[in-house]
Amino acid sequence: MIAVFILLAVIYVSSRISKIKTKMDPVEEIIRDVREYAHVNGILYREFVSNMHMAVDFKGHSDISNKLIERSMHNLEELGMYSKNDEIMSKLNTIIERLNNLKM
Repeated sequence: MIAVFILLAVIYVSSRISKIKTKMDPVEEIIRDVREYAHVNGILYREFVSNMHMAVDFKGHSDISNKLIERSMHNLEELGMYSKNDEIMSKLNTIIERLNNLKM
């Protein structure tokens, strides 16, 4: 009976520890911020996400990773042009600046 209580206590404590929020990866944070503009052009958004994930995958090769980040920035520029909305364009330009600072 005591073993069951100890087991339940260990399960409870481990579940609480696993729910502790960790700091979000900057790449995931940028992708999350761009997600609200996916409706502008879904193809460009998916290409942006793919390029970002590949940039993370090739983190060990800085030349390839930086090229993929540049492609992602180009995708965001095109997304801003498709929107034809100055507010969206300015928010995407802010994200592009964050990407430029993120280069590996």
